[in-house]
Amino acid sequence: MDYCRSVLAVAGANFRRLKRDARVWFIFVFTALLIHYYLRPVINYGIDTGTKAPIYIMELLFCSATISVKAPKILFYIGMLCLLCDAPFFYPLKPYIIMRSKRTAWCVGECIYIVGMALLYAAFILIVSSLMILPIGTMRDSFSGALTDMVLGTGKMPLGEIANIYPSAQFSSEMIRYLYPSGAMMYTFVSVWVSFSILGLFMYWVSLIRRNVVCGMAIAGALVFLDPILVWAAWPNNYWILAFSPVSWTSVEQLNIMAANHFISIPFVIAADALLVIFLFILILHTAKRISLNGFLTEEA
Repeated sequence: MDYCRSVLAVAGANFRRLKRDARVWFIFVFTALLIHYYLRPVINYGIDTGTKAPIYIMELLFCSATISVKAPKILFYIGMLCLLCDAPFFYPLKPYIIMRSKRTAWCVGECIYIVGMALLYAAFILIVSSLMILPIGTMRDSFSGALTDMVLGTGKMPLGEIANIYPSAQFSSEMIRYLYPSGAMMYTFVSVWVSFSILGLFMYWVSLIRRNVVCGMAIAGALVFLDPILVWAAWPNNYWILAFSPVSWTSVEQLNIMAANHFISIPFVIAADALLVIFLFILILHTAKRISLNGFLTEEA
């Protein structure tokens, strides 16, 4: 029981710091503005034509693209890394927390904080995107309406004309044609949460080893920007290479339910996510028990 309290105390201390951290508030505000920017064409089209769109909209923000700036999910991943850019979270009171909680509880508490922060950020994207689509939102579990028009065109307005008047992010036409929005959103939310956690844990582990917060951020950022390169290299018959990027697993259109030649499946994502999270937890525990903290404490002093 004391161990659980120590773990929760470590995680809670990190969360309490967020209220006074302007960096965190800026990232959340900037993320909300990004969501508005990417959904605004859909909302404007729906208002102008009187068509609807489902409120289950998060999956549209995590579609793949071969150009980083055309993929909103890349910016969201960078936002997540910026939220954890102070890993391994040393601040003036941290030495006393480590002394009282012991290393194992401290380390587990930090990991729980990372997973909790990933959940908070993923939930924020989900809630804000659903709220912003409300002016044309519907509970109907179908993409038919504004999104179908913007992807396939209409009899009155061809696709090219819609694209010129309402330029939008790159949406997957296959996803909009064949999937239910609620199911796609549930998969996206869970996979985004876990992939955020994986990158955060990896960045934390690298920062512990290198004793350098910049090093962990740089390597994790490189993994994020690897996704558009892999998406480009995967077409047309090399989709198996997307298995090497957890960032790619969050895009529903990359699943094998969308095309027979796609490699990634839901069972694969579940197994790979679970193995990576467990493996990173073990690595972090092993590293934290053996690493000297003097370098970190000296830097903070």
